[in-house]
Amino acid sequence: MNRKKLRTLFKIIVATAGVVLSVRLIRTVGWEQIRDAFQQHATALVLMTVVYLLYHLLRTWTLQICIPYPIRFRSLFPIRLAGEAVAYLAVGSIIGDAAKVALAREKIPPVEGATGVFAEKLIYHLSGAAFIMGGLFIGMLQFGASKLLVIPFGVMLLVFAGFLFLLSSGAKPVSFVLAGLLARKPALLNFLERTEESLFQFRKNHPAAFLATVALDCLSYLYSVGEVLFILSILDVPVSFWDIWYFEAIVKMSNSATMVVPANLGIFETTNLLLARQLGFADEAGMIVALFVRIRAIVWCLLGYLCFLLLLKRKAVGNGSTK
Repeated sequence: MNRKKLRTLFKIIVATAGVVLSVRLIRTVGWEQIRDAFQQHATALVLMTVVYLLYHLLRTWTLQICIPYPIRFRSLFPIRLAGEAVAYLAVGSIIGDAAKVALAREKIPPVEGATGVFAEKLIYHLSGAAFIMGGLFIGMLQFGASKLLVIPFGVMLLVFAGFLFLLSSGAKPVSFVLAGLLARKPALLNFLERTEESLFQFRKNHPAAFLATVALDCLSYLYSVGEVLFILSILDVPVSFWDIWYFEAIVKMSNSATMVVPANLGIFETTNLLLARQLGFADEAGMIVALFVRIRAIVWCLLGYLCFLLLLKRKAVGNGSTK
């Protein structure tokens, strides 16, 4: 069995295990409670799914800022949405990011496209590290400075510092490592070197774009806090903004730590349930938050795949007309 088939088999096994775990958790909470919540708050679920368009508009704006090449927002939006859909079920987001570069190739030169896509992703993770550190600090104030909070805080601090340094270092780690393997493919090696040279000097060469992207990415993380606050408010669960910042920080950290699991199936639901218990919510509230967010993500993933298919079709038609 080749590596591709092994990876596919691994994804299927892990995804199946995640679905089984999710079903068991729902059964533990109670099918009736979940069903009643969906019946009572179906309109709210539709509303939060539609309003999530604002999040995608925000993230498309940050991507447009990071790409050092002019491109229309309306052209970039479906490209980013398609790439995010690919990343949702892939192991790690790099496949989705590569898809964005490939889909934008007719509108953006590859080096500029790769620079913008990966710069935006690095800055997003840098902002995420800051968001998680803030949430962990809130947790330490509420629950004490235990190792379970202090150690991740230190790790996130190192991640933050590492990305901050990397974005102005001028380093070329990937091309250096792959130089021997790509000796017979000078064009690809040259592409990697040019991309890394631009990417890892992004903060130095584009300071205004860097700061704007950090600010907008932090806003996108706070959007997730507002989304969970909205769900809990319709469930009449009294919570504070600071509680949910901590809640979302742990969820984001868990998602990053378990990125080998497609769509974090089972892990996401478990994390929400455990955090609900820690913060004194009912299990039902934690599970409904997880399921509402999951359904919203699936809807937008399907829309992204639709964009992906339409872009591929348009590209195929364009290639056919040039022959």
